[in-house]
Amino acid sequence: MGQSAGAASILHHITWEGGRSTAPFKGAILQSPGFFPQPTTNQSDETYKEFLNRTGSKDLDDLVTKDSSVLIKANAEMTYLSQYGIFRFGPTIDYNYVPNLPGKMLRDRRFANRVHVLLGHTKFDGLLFTPPWVRSGSAMKEYAKKLYPNITEDNLKKIGNMYPISGLIGGERAKIIGVSDMLDDIAIQCNNVYLTNALLETSQAMVYRYVYNVNPPIHGADVPYTYYEPKDTKAEFEVNATLAKYIQTSIVNFVRYFDPNDEDKEQEWPLYTDKNRRVMNFGSATDIEEPGFDFNTGPDLLGDTYKQRCAFWQDAPYGGSSETSGSRFRDQSRGSKFDLK
Repeated sequence: MGQSAGAASILHHITWEGGRSTAPFKGAILQSPGFFPQPTTNQSDETYKEFLNRTGSKDLDDLVTKDSSVLIKANAEMTYLSQYGIFRFGPTIDYNYVPNLPGKMLRDRRFANRVHVLLGHTKFDGLLFTPPWVRSGSAMKEYAKKLYPNITEDNLKKIGNMYPISGLIGGERAKIIGVSDMLDDIAIQCNNVYLTNALLETSQAMVYRYVYNVNPPIHGADVPYTYYEPKDTKAEFEVNATLAKYIQTSIVNFVRYFDPNDEDKEQEWPLYTDKNRRVMNFGSATDIEEPGFDFNTGPDLLGDTYKQRCAFWQDAPYGGSSETSGSRFRDQSRGSKFDLK
């Protein structure tokens, strides 16, 4: 079970070695599985090279001898200088344990397909990672080019069409949510779509989905419900005890039975299938002032709208090939082990 980067780790375990090995678990709970995909190994090589330079190291053997304070300082500097909302370090294709991006391997059925899953996301997962100054189509284009320097003009045009930024409806709030939707798709919500579709196609596992929509429905806001304690006074947001108990009971039931439902099924959480694409809605916030603590089932909103968008990102349209790009930076101390060609 994991949230954000922890859930992304699970996703990488499910696609571990491209499905050549079975996953070391039969069930998994993924809450907003988030990571920013590294499009090519070249990008990772440049990150590694900069880390060596900042620590005054000539190679990996030299790097491992450095005091931890030197490593921590370099890590902090590189993270600070990252693009807004991006953290520089993350899962990287190594053509071994991670032979390709998980989205591609799920599409190509290269994954452990007998893992039962309970997975979900918050309504606005991407909002915390959204640069507040990107408020126009041209600014969105420039930001996308910074994220992916090799992206083509044709793909930039497609991004503009999929995520139009306009102040005509909803004003400034609508503008920033348009950018948030793009980052959400790239790093979080489409991961749920990829995994769901892959599991439904193979028909080897059970899938349960949820959407967290208690105000504010931002990334990580569902975590206090997962770990709710009645006497906890440190929670950043108000936690509704009734909803928290239902979420926790559902998690425990899934761990025990691969089914989040109680025997009495007072509020049935339906199995997500190709013919019954329904999710559990935790909360029903429709206004900034109203938290909305109820819970009920409803249609999956990551449906037709996301089908086109997620298919676009699943093809990794970053302007480089993760399958053919070899390492241009070889660690001389370790020889061919680090030559990713």
